[in-house]
Amino acid sequence: MSFSPTANSVLASASGDYSLKIWDVEKSAAVLSMSHPDVIQHISFNGNGSLLASTCRDKRLRIWDPRQQKAVAEMVSHTGAKGSRVVWLGGMDRLATTGFSRMSDRQLALWDTRGVDSGPLGGYSFLDQSAGICMPFWDEGTHMLYVAGKGDGNIRYYELVKDEFLLLSEFKSVDPTRGFAFMPKRALNLEGNELMRAYRTVNDTFIEPISFFAPRRVDAFQPDLFPPAPAGVPALQSAEWFEGRDAEVVTLDLEKVFRDHGGVNVAASTPVPEQKANIPTSEAQAPGNAANTTPSEQATAVSSTPESAAQVQGTTSAPNSTSKSAPTEIDQLMANVKVEDDELEQPSEWDQDEALYSQVKQDTKSEEQEEPTPAQPAPESQEAPSETTPLLAPPTSLPTHAEDQKQAESFEQALQELRAEQAKELAVRDDNIQTLQTTVARLESMMDETRLRRLELEMESLKSDLLGPDES
Repeated sequence: MSFSPTANSVLASASGDYSLKIWDVEKSAAVLSMSHPDVIQHISFNGNGSLLASTCRDKRLRIWDPRQQKAVAEMVSHTGAKGSRVVWLGGMDRLATTGFSRMSDRQLALWDTRGVDSGPLGGYSFLDQSAGICMPFWDEGTHMLYVAGKGDGNIRYYELVKDEFLLLSEFKSVDPTRGFAFMPKRALNLEGNELMRAYRTVNDTFIEPISFFAPRRVDAFQPDLFPPAPAGVPALQSAEWFEGRDAEVVTLDLEKVFRDHGGVNVAASTPVPEQKANIPTSEAQAPGNAANTTPSEQATAVSSTPESAAQVQGTTSAPNSTSKSAPTEIDQLMANVKVEDDELEQPSEWDQDEALYSQVKQDTKSEEQEEPTPAQPAPESQEAPSETTPLLAPPTSLPTHAEDQKQAESFEQALQELRAEQAKELAVRDDNIQTLQTTVARLESMMDETRLRRLELEMESLKSDLLGPDES
């Protein structure tokens, strides 16, 4: 199944009767239907929901105009017997597919939808020879493709540069992946340069979060890493889409999220244990004009209906709309968790502890250059702080540089003593080994002499038996 990226309540589904249906969820009815000659393996909408791509067990890739209920393009895809997957690369006229060759090699391919008959761009890329199906996921903001293997723990991520997938790195785990999905970009930790956050089911027992970060120092908002992202609100109603209207995806200005909420979205404010996969900074930037366009150029227009235009205040605007905009999704989430403005501006106890630690560290360093001045007692008339203000009392005494040097010298002396004791033990051990080796050699020599003497006696006895007592 796949929901339309722009139309509300428009759902595409594939079933075992070889049919691809388009549903109006609000009416609980299948409005459109397209037939295939065999089992449908995967489907994917394009950026504005006007076209639909599908892969089938007959090893062919098809591009559909769903409202015309006909295939506008068809070509032979991966020739392997196992299943293939397809993902439309956002608003571009490019498709990415994963599948198998006739020799059961896992493959990755890039297609130009304007000339699919010429085959994949650059041919098929060999991945490996594992048996699990590869699941592709596309990130429009950074032009990166994530490929997760079903049944193994590998997650490869590529950057699309000049119609070529460049492998950036790979996440590896010994636990096999059963299912895989990504968190919307509007819920990521922008302050920590979190590019994507994935959730995968492991052994059908638990769900594991995996975050992908750009190892770049964060001093301000990074517009090349976080261009406007889908806002999660429809640009069209289902009736408008079925009538033939198209619209671009409604986007959210992530810089506004960073500025208003300190880079951490409310939905992502709860800490969770995560595995991290770093992405090289020089290769994680979005290619093309994503970093050169302004937020106003990147923001797309919403539907002219008041319902859809009122849902994205501050990020997009509808022409000829005079109604007051409703709160954004961020504001609604803020209201749900009851986060007040004064709580956001007020420093937490952790921030105060960190600030105090920095001050104490700076004071300790200054003692090496100047003599400490005695602290002046506070005047009696000074008012005590209110009980509601969180305070942290400074330590009664601070370690000086001389004490730190003494501790270091004592530690070094103890370390030298320990090394000397270990050297003595090693010497005693070597002596014992030498003694044991000498004893073993002596015992072996004695055993050899005893064995030789025993052989001589046996020979004498045998000789006497053969010759007789008189002759001997």
